[in-house]
Amino acid sequence: IARNTSEEIIVQLGFTEYIPEGVKYFDFVPYDEVMQYIEKADLIITHGGFGCIIDGIRAGKKVLAVPRITEEGEHTDKPAGQIELVRKMDNEGKIIGVFDTEKLEEYVLKAKDFIPRQRDLCKIPVIIKEFIESDLKK
Repeated sequence: IARNTSEEIIVQLGFTEYIPEGVKYFDFVPYDEVMQYIEKADLIITHGGFGCIIDGIRAGKKVLAVPRITEEGEHTDKPAGQIELVRKMDNEGKIIGVFDTEKLEEYVLKAKDFIPRQRDLCKIPVIIKEFIESDLKK
């Protein structure tokens, strides 16, 4: 993907010996720094863990989520949980689930036109506002 774009790509590698080419990368950074990267990003590509996905959604970003699959050598405590979560959030239109990493570049292109369904917002402030406005009209 890095060879086919002029956009900056930043990767948090984690535990791996793989060294990507043409991107800025690091093993781990503090959570606050990760959130700064997320805020600046147009697109987040992450594994299928709830925390990573929800950080991207809360920041209003487009999220591609790749569930970890133990059959492919990925380490995860609950692989079925990641698959189920990614599938559910993909079906709800909140993220794009990536179930075939060979097609990752296609998913990235799809994300350019993807408009994520907004998370369900708390209705309490709206109810309070309507109550106050109706009370003022009396």
